[in-house]
Amino acid sequence: MLGKQPLDWDIAVNMDPHQVLRVFPGACTVGIEYGRVSVGDVDVVSLRAEKDYHDKRHPSQVMFGVPLEKDLERRDFTINAMAINLSDCLIHFESINNNNNKVDNYPFWGQLFDPLKGRDDLRAGILRVTGEKVFQRDPLRLLRAVRQSATLGLLIEKSTWALIKQQAGLISQSSPERVRDELFKILALNDAHYWMTQLDELGLLDQVLPELMTLKGVQQNEHHSLDVWGHCL
Repeated sequence: MLGKQPLDWDIAVNMDPHQVLRVFPGACTVGIEYGRVSVGDVDVVSLRAEKDYHDKRHPSQVMFGVPLEKDLERRDFTINAMAINLSDCLIHFESINNNNNKVDNYPFWGQLFDPLKGRDDLRAGILRVTGEKVFQRDPLRLLRAVRQSATLGLLIEKSTWALIKQQAGLISQSSPERVRDELFKILALNDAHYWMTQLDELGLLDQVLPELMTLKGVQQNEHHSLDVWGHCL
C-alpha cells in the first residue's frame, strides 16, 4: 500500500499449527504454542484468539479455528489488521512500486479484508488502536505507537493518544531488553529530538528514561540558551 517491498510475510491459515507441520514437516517450530511455524522466511500463522496475557506479552490461553475477523482484532493498530487473499492472484511488485497514488490504486483492493477500516486510517494518515486492551496485552506497543507514527508519517489518533497517556505506566512491565530495542530505533530516527519530546508528552519518557526528566529547568551558563534538558536533546 505504501509502495514498499515487505520485509517479511505472514500467511494466515485456518489450520492449527500441527496440521501445518504435516504439510511442511521441516518447518521451524519456535513459537508453535502461539500458533506460528516458519517455512523458510515465511511465518505461517494459525487463525486464533488469545486470553490472559500473564507476562504482558504471551497469552496463557490460545484458541485456534476462529474467523479471520476475530484473529485481526488482537492486532495492535488498524493499519496492521488487514489481510489480502492471495489464493487466486499474483503479486506484481513493479506495478505496486510504480504506483504514484498507492493507497487508492493498490491492485488487490478486491481481495482486501479490512473489518477495522485500516485502509481508511492509512489514507487519512492516522494511527489508531484496534481496541482499548491493546496495550494491556503487550505494553511495548506503547513505544511502538510512537515509532510507527514516526517511520510511517502518521499522526497518533486523538483517542489513541489519550489511551497511551492513560496507560503509560504499563511500559514498566515490559522487559528492559525489549524497551531498549524500541528506544534505539527511535533514537536512530533523523528527527529523534522531536520524537523524544513526544515520548515526554505521552508520559513514556518518565517511565523509560527518568534520569532525563531531572534535567528540565536546570540552567547552564550564559553561553547556552537552552537548559540541560534541551541541550541533551
